[in-house]
Amino acid sequence: MNKIYFSNSGNYRKAFFACRKHRIDLNFIVDHNPVKFIQDIPSFVDQIPEVDHINLFLTLVGCIPPSSAILLVVLIILYRRGPTSPEIITKICDAFLHDLEKRDLATYVNSILTAHVVKTPPDHESGLRLLLRLRGDYLERSNYDTSTDPLLSRFASKRGRRGSEIHNFPD
Repeated sequence: MNKIYFSNSGNYRKAFFACRKHRIDLNFIVDHNPVKFIQDIPSFVDQIPEVDHINLFLTLVGCIPPSSAILLVVLIILYRRGPTSPEIITKICDAFLHDLEKRDLATYVNSILTAHVVKTPPDHESGLRLLLRLRGDYLERSNYDTSTDPLLSRFASKRGRRGSEIHNFPD
């Protein structure tokens, strides 16, 4: 099967799109060799840098849709293993978090939040802390200057105020 060849050779982009084209569960890429996949996550992100594709992959890791019941039976019979274990899912999410946070937090914020939520059990607190940190960075960068935010600058022009004088929103 070509998908096995693609994932064995480290060509994750071809494996990803071949699975999507033929409607094969993306867990196949992970389940084939989870340890190698976790080591190759930086390569995976290099080959598939699109945030939407990373989010799709993360949301489907460990998820077994009802239409994949036959595939699950085949995996259990042929490979003597079931769905991806919660420990492997958490390791994959942690590896994605480590790699994406090193790259560009602003670009991959959605994927980072998705990885926090997909973990087993979900790590909502870390995701919320990230959002608070980003909000703080944004406010610090803008220094409460309304000219950097179109919504706030429109509000300031309507009210005749500037900069940090804006502290109450209209009723």
